[in-house]
Amino acid sequence: VPKVLSLALPVIIGLTASALVGVADTIMIAPLGTEAMAAASLTTSFMIILYTVTYGIVSIVHIRIAQAEGAGDPAGVSNALYTGVILAGVLGFVSVALMIAAFPALRVLGVDEDLLSVLWPYWIAKSFVVAPFVVLSVYRGLFNATNRPWVSTTVAFAAVAINIPVSLALIHGCLGWPGIGLVGAGGGSFVAQASALGLAYAYFRMQGSLTKNRRHRAFKLRTMTSTLRDGLPVAISN
Repeated sequence: VPKVLSLALPVIIGLTASALVGVADTIMIAPLGTEAMAAASLTTSFMIILYTVTYGIVSIVHIRIAQAEGAGDPAGVSNALYTGVILAGVLGFVSVALMIAAFPALRVLGVDEDLLSVLWPYWIAKSFVVAPFVVLSVYRGLFNATNRPWVSTTVAFAAVAINIPVSLALIHGCLGWPGIGLVGAGGGSFVAQASALGLAYAYFRMQGSLTKNRRHRAFKLRTMTSTLRDGLPVAISN
């Protein structure tokens, strides 16, 4: 039990990072008014669906990495990792495209035209956040599976720490610059997630104990298709 808790605690803490990003964004966007808050709410509601679906699929990658690590199979870890990164990249690209393509549906659902004009640039900016988020989740799964849960948690909170000052500056301006308003919140979120992904990748590349997992850059289409097959039911049930 203590060993399980020692692994679970940082994972639990790390999961709060996503909620903290949402709370921070709400506080920073609130001064922009009710239309901005409504736009943020609509965008977040749609993104939750994308996050849930993509994370459900990628969670299978986490399991495959953990199984290979437990079996003492570094080549298997590499296979699962690199295949997972490619799959996550594809899922991120598809998610961005789906989010942009879904925007006209808001008009069909009766969203006010004035709100749509405010929402559009923010919607586009936020859509790009999904791509680094999905790829980052693969590396966080690697860290958890290789007994480095605090590294995963640190990366998650790095995104929060970067998001707040960058978004604040982009939304409300700084040093005499007026800022770009609501769209700045989307830009700040993207910078934060991309920066956290960069930190995770840098750690993976520089950590000596992970060298064995960098030697085998195997990609197997069969592994990707089986991951999708196993991950879709998880995504749907989520």
